[in-house]
Amino acid sequence: MASEHAHSFTIAIEDFDLSLLPPEARKPETESFQKALNEFLQSQFSGFSGKARIVVDAQAIQISWEPQRDGAELLRRAKTKLETGKATEAALLARMLVDSGPKNAEALTFLGLALNGMGKPVEAEAVLSQAVALKPDCAETQVALGEALELQGKLDQAEQAFRTATERNLGSGLAQRRLGMHLINTGRSQDAMSHLKLALKLDPKDQQAAFSLAEACKAAGELAEADSAYQQTIALNEYSDLAEKARLARREFAYEGFRARGYSGSRPDAVMFCLSALKHFQDMSAAEIKKVTLEITLLGRKGLDVHDPTQKYSLKSLKGSFSGLHLLSTMYVGFKAISPDKDIGFDLSQEYQVALALHQGKKGK
Repeated sequence: MASEHAHSFTIAIEDFDLSLLPPEARKPETESFQKALNEFLQSQFSGFSGKARIVVDAQAIQISWEPQRDGAELLRRAKTKLETGKATEAALLARMLVDSGPKNAEALTFLGLALNGMGKPVEAEAVLSQAVALKPDCAETQVALGEALELQGKLDQAEQAFRTATERNLGSGLAQRRLGMHLINTGRSQDAMSHLKLALKLDPKDQQAAFSLAEACKAAGELAEADSAYQQTIALNEYSDLAEKARLARREFAYEGFRARGYSGSRPDAVMFCLSALKHFQDMSAAEIKKVTLEITLLGRKGLDVHDPTQKYSLKSLKGSFSGLHLLSTMYVGFKAISPDKDIGFDLSQEYQVALALHQGKKGK
């Protein structure tokens, strides 16, 4: 007989993410499927004191787990799964917590977040509505409910959930950031800016808030503020996906400004910088050119100002000081030598071709 503390629930086969199993064991009703599924589910309980019983049939997976300790460890593991993008596994653990304590608002919130991550916002809304009823002042729960509503296209209800989160949690950067992002998504970038600035004030390390502020400023035509926020995004974690998006946006800004100087053809200053690079590189080996080019690339990850000729940068691999446009031109020429098909996100092909013709003409004399 099962203990009164055992957690039991059922998952329909079609609701299980088959990608969690080996490719050769993803066909339901086969012995390999049942074996692989059982092994996977058992692995989710490893490290816990308790007993798991799993029964798989053609339609459903029945799970019963009898723990020998409280749910704190289970909740910690569910959080870790969710933070690492394993929404299906997080939902599995959160369901057990909900089963053992239907009035556990924290467990309901994490189950709702996991369901959102699995692309099941309708189910998430139902779960999160229960969590909000139990803990109406929790910013994370209100925000998660707003996200479930937003995913369903219920934009007015989603906005109300985000606004409620900000009103009941004045110190929540998460709530301010999420409301700001919602306002951007619904075409109100100017309104979004104040919420995103407050989100950053509350949590200066929130990279998503910095990037969203940059996007809001850009959409509102506040380009200087946008560029500043993109730089802040990069500074917070230069190796993240958001930083890469910020770098791309800054390159687009720089390129638009570069081409907007009134020149009908190539830019004379960039031509001269490309010509200078061709002269520097003509007596260098491929390895030496690569060293210079990669050093500029790494420096450029933090941002190069291509508009201000008074801003100077230095390199270990080349003597002298250089403007941002000079270095960008040098990098372009370097990649043409070591990796001709490389796209650096800044088109200097016109300037390069003019410089190359000048260089080859001088060489031929």
